[in-house]
Amino acid sequence: GGGGGGGGGGGGGDGGGVTITSTPRNRSATRNTLTSDGGSTHSYTDEEIVGFVDYINQSALKDDPHLKNVIPINPKGMVIIAALRPGVLLNKLLHLLFPDRCDLSTLVTNTKLNVFELIQNHNLCLANARRCGVKTVGIGAEDLRDGNLVLCFGLLWQILRDGLLSKVNIDAHPELLQLQLDGEEASALTKLHPEKLLLRWVNWHLSNSGCSRTMTNFTTDIQDSEIYAQLLCQLAPLEDEEEAKALLEKTLAETDGSARAELALQAAEKLGCRKFVTPADVVAGNYKLNMAFVANLFHEHRRFQADQEASLVAKARKERDEALRKAAEEQKKQEKEALQKLLLLQKQLEELNKELAAAREVVVDVRSKLEEEEKIKVEVTAELEEKKAIVVKLKAELDDEISTKEEMEKMINDNKKALEAEIAAKEDILKKLEEERKKLEAETAAKDDFEKKLEEERKKLEAETAVKEAFKKKLEEDRKKLEAEAAAKAEVEKKLEEERQKLEAETAAKSEVEKKLEEERQKLEAEAAAKADLE
Repeated sequence: GGGGGGGGGGGGGDGGGVTITSTPRNRSATRNTLTSDGGSTHSYTDEEIVGFVDYINQSALKDDPHLKNVIPINPKGMVIIAALRPGVLLNKLLHLLFPDRCDLSTLVTNTKLNVFELIQNHNLCLANARRCGVKTVGIGAEDLRDGNLVLCFGLLWQILRDGLLSKVNIDAHPELLQLQLDGEEASALTKLHPEKLLLRWVNWHLSNSGCSRTMTNFTTDIQDSEIYAQLLCQLAPLEDEEEAKALLEKTLAETDGSARAELALQAAEKLGCRKFVTPADVVAGNYKLNMAFVANLFHEHRRFQADQEASLVAKARKERDEALRKAAEEQKKQEKEALQKLLLLQKQLEELNKELAAAREVVVDVRSKLEEEEKIKVEVTAELEEKKAIVVKLKAELDDEISTKEEMEKMINDNKKALEAEIAAKEDILKKLEEERKKLEAETAAKDDFEKKLEEERKKLEAETAVKEAFKKKLEEDRKKLEAEAAAKAEVEKKLEEERQKLEAETAAKSEVEKKLEEERQKLEAEAAAKADLE
C-alpha cells in the first residue's frame, strides 16, 4: 500500500488495494420524520437516540447522585423521553458541557416533582440553554414536560452539538494555530466554523501520518473507516505505538466494511473514546453521530507537538496581548474623542441654555406686550362704546336738525308767498308810479330832474325785481334740495357713520345757508325800508 500509518508499514491512501464489502447493519437506519405545530420538520434515527444515550451513560453524569435513579438509560424505545421529563438531566448535561455558564441554584432535584416544579426545572433548562447560546426558538417548558418528541430530541441534539463544539476554537486551544496553512493569516483560522476546524485537525494528523486521504465531511468520507483508522493510530500514546500500528494494518486489511469499522472503533476504545457511534453508524455515514464522535475525540486526544504547541501558545498570547494593547489604545482614543464630544456637547448645551434664557426674556417681553395690548384693547372697547353713544346722540341731533330744516322749509314757503304778494304790490306801485309819471310830465323842468330820478329809481327797482326773481329761483332749488334730503332720510340710519363724518360739512353749509338767509332777510328789510321811503 501507500505510506505507512504513523511511520509503520501497512495501510495506504487507497487501503492497500483491499476491496471493501458491506454486511447487514446492526441496527435499522430508518429515519423518523416529525413535523412541529409551527410547520418545522425534524428527523431522527434510532441509531442517533442510542448514540446520544450511550454518551450520557458514559459521561460524568453517571456518578451524579441526583441522577442515580435515571442513569444508565435503556437506549431502546423511548425511555430517554421519560428520563428527560423531570428536567434534571438536561440541566445537568448543560452544566457538564458549559460549566461556566449554567446556574443550577434553583434546580429541584426531588425524586417526585409536582407540575409546578417540573415547569420550574424546564424553564431553568431553557434559560440555561439560551445563556449557553443554544437555540430554543419555539420550545416551551410545557413541551418538555409533555415529552414532545420533536422538540425534546431537537433540544438534546443542539445541547450536545453546541457543547462539543463550544471549545473547538483558537481561544480555548491556541495549539490549533499549528493547523495554519502556508500563507494563511491567523485571523482567517480564527474565523473558521468549529466543524471546519475539526476537519482541519483530522487532515493535519492524516498528513503527519503520511496518509494521502483528506476528510471533507462527516458522512461519505469516513464510511470505509480508513480515515478513522489512520487518525486513531496517530493519536495513540507512544508507549502503545507498536500495538496501534498492528491494529491499523489489521484494520486496513479487513475487506468487510462493518468488521473494518469495528476494528477502528476498538482503537477508539483503547483511547477511552468509543462514544456516539457503532460500526453501523460509521458504515452508514450518520452525520450527527460521526461529527459528535470526532468532536469528543478532539477533546480527549488532540496530540499536538509539545514544543511547537508552547511556541504557538506564546505566540498566541503575544498576539492576544498586542491585540489587547491596540484595543486599549483604541479605547483611549475613543474615550478621548468621546470626552471632546462631551465637552463640545456641554458647550453647545451652555449656548442652548443662554439662548433659552434669552428666549425666556423674549417670552416675558411678549407676554408684557400682550398684556399691554389687552389693556389697550379694553380701553379701545370702552372708547368705541363712548363713540357709539356719541353716534346715537348725533343721530338724535340729526333728527332734530331735519325737523328744524322742515320748519325752515315751511318758513321759506311762507316767505315766498309773502314775497310774491309784495311783488304783486310792487307791480301795482309801478303802475301807479307810471300814472304819476305821466302826470308829472306836464310839470316844470324842475320836475323833469325829479322825473329823471324817478326813471333811475324805476330801473333800480327793475334790477331789484330781477334779483328777487333769481332769489325766487334759488328758493325753488332749495326746496327741491330739501325734498331730496327728505327722501335720503330713509338712508341716513344705514349711513350713520358716513353722515357723522359729513355732519360737520353739512353744519358748515347750514351756517352758510343761515348766513345767506340772514343776508336775504336784511336785504328784504332794506328793500321794505326803501319801499317805505319811496312811498
